[in-house]
Amino acid sequence: MIRRLPFVLGVAAFGGALQVWGSEAEMTPIIRFGGSADAARIMVAGASLSRVTGARVNAGGIAAQVDFELADWPELVIRPTEEPADWSGVQALAMPLDNPTAEPIDLVVRVDDEPDADGDKHSLTGRARVRPGEAGVLILPLQATGALPMGMRAGPPPKAPRLDGPVRVIGGARGAVDRGHVTAIHLILLKRSSGRTLILGDPGIIRGADPGPEAYRSIVDGFGQYALARWDGKIGSDDELQRARLREEQEMQEWLPPPLGLDRYGGLREGPNFDATGFFRTERRDGRWWLVTPDGHGFFSLGIDVVSPDVGATFVEGREFMFAGLPEPGDPLTAHYGHADQRLGLPAQRGRQYDHGRSFDFYAANLQRKYGADYLPLWRRTAVERLRAWGFNTIGNWSEPRLLERHEMSCRSTYTEISRG
Repeated sequence: MIRRLPFVLGVAAFGGALQVWGSEAEMTPIIRFGGSADAARIMVAGASLSRVTGARVNAGGIAAQVDFELADWPELVIRPTEEPADWSGVQALAMPLDNPTAEPIDLVVRVDDEPDADGDKHSLTGRARVRPGEAGVLILPLQATGALPMGMRAGPPPKAPRLDGPVRVIGGARGAVDRGHVTAIHLILLKRSSGRTLILGDPGIIRGADPGPEAYRSIVDGFGQYALARWDGKIGSDDELQRARLREEQEMQEWLPPPLGLDRYGGLREGPNFDATGFFRTERRDGRWWLVTPDGHGFFSLGIDVVSPDVGATFVEGREFMFAGLPEPGDPLTAHYGHADQRLGLPAQRGRQYDHGRSFDFYAANLQRKYGADYLPLWRRTAVERLRAWGFNTIGNWSEPRLLERHEMSCRSTYTEISRG
């Protein structure tokens, strides 16, 4: 049971390792909520702060409870020391958190290196969702990930430290921070919402050398999946891919809706009748706009764009060390190597490397593993069955021409009929 206590804040020096991360890195507390009184280094805005015991952080000992008010950007701010802290050699910030409520809490975790930092300048910012009833340690990596030079928008999260509770690493943080001049840590509620309560254990820092490009070694397996994590449905072998195919075929037969009274274009025969003009069009009737099929029946369009086996390849030239299991010469899957050039000069691509050269199409290779060398006809049939089983009746823009030629579903090239109405 969580027990509320009078709030007393304590600050710890940078000594006293709590846990070891690998053989070198260690976690060091920056504030102890159960120590001697020194509240000058913590501030709340749009929130109230109290001490509690019995939570799932700090081994049930004294922790800080933050009750957020209905306000814009309520936050808790911690100054690690009286003067800017030197976190040179620090790899990550660790925040033990306990969400005792039945609502998710969306947070911004921010580290500043100047007093006038605003979240865009002199700040490193990450976002995370603490799920209802979740407790664990949130890790914000502080080192530059070097994602763009590796041809990625966000780098892989570092290996989680070995701590007593579940650990979640914030990936894709934006900005940068001078680790030799850290001034503040912010914990900000992302949404304007009331009744949010969060219990915070003693935050700490984790020391360790920046991994650099080695963090990217073998992060993609032979199926094009992220290699350093597990999840339901992840494929580990060709046999698993075949078993997944059989399961999907059975599921789709169960999910397919019963036949409806539709015209050849998917219009409702039993619905209102309209003039048959030979074209898809719109008509307003009784204050409501209708899509009308060429045969004059009402039509509801629910579709997906880019239904295609050609979804883009991955550049591998010059960074082959990132990919485990690329096919060797003589392997039939080498047919999915190619060459491409995406040097478009767009602002979003500035600083990105590996945007041209030899590529490999993992999706097409997996289709060949799943359906055999002549996989395209089977892919087309499966694509239509999937869409129908999922409740769709339209294929949209940029889909494969051969699939559209089958005329098994209505094809929608633009939204102009709707916008004209």
